[in-house]
Amino acid sequence: MPLFESYDRRIKQINEALAKYGIGSIEEAEQLCLSKGINVREIVNGIQPIAFENAGWAYVVGAAIANEGAIMQPYLVDGIYNANGERSFSPIPVKLKQAMDADTAAAEIDSMKGGVTEGTGGKAALDDVAVAGKTGTHERGDGSDDSWFVGIGPSENSRVVVAIVLEEGSDLPGGAASRAQGVLRTALQVQGVIK
Repeated sequence: MPLFESYDRRIKQINEALAKYGIGSIEEAEQLCLSKGINVREIVNGIQPIAFENAGWAYVVGAAIANEGAIMQPYLVDGIYNANGERSFSPIPVKLKQAMDADTAAAEIDSMKGGVTEGTGGKAALDDVAVAGKTGTHERGDGSDDSWFVGIGPSENSRVVVAIVLEEGSDLPGGAASRAQGVLRTALQVQGVIK
């Protein structure tokens, strides 16, 4: 059974992309995460139970590009506060792997900024900060298409990575990029980056 939708059609290109970052296969990438105690697919499915199997990898790759090529260990808690409202725990960022060098990551972010300012990801743009992103379409094989968007905000000193997949949503106004805009805006507001 294939690991994800359209596996046979896409696996060659995926393996070529993984090889550029020193990862031999999707299974090896998963083992890398699992060896650090992180089950990306379980996290993604816990948040979005109907997620595509490859949605987890979009988060990992987006996070690597947003952080000068470093894949960081994800965590779900920003901090823990005691009964007096004092912060008693803050997670310490841990790098899992260097997926690409910082210059390559910067070039990729520049390209992705163009995808928002001049390309098909324009609906993800925010007035207060620059956003970088990439849109895409998944052909379902039944005549309908899925719309997806992976975005980073702000594009410099990134704080948020978002991946949105709209099943059979390629005809929705604004597509996945417009939905990503709301997620990016809210996350950046919560972090105090924008008002």
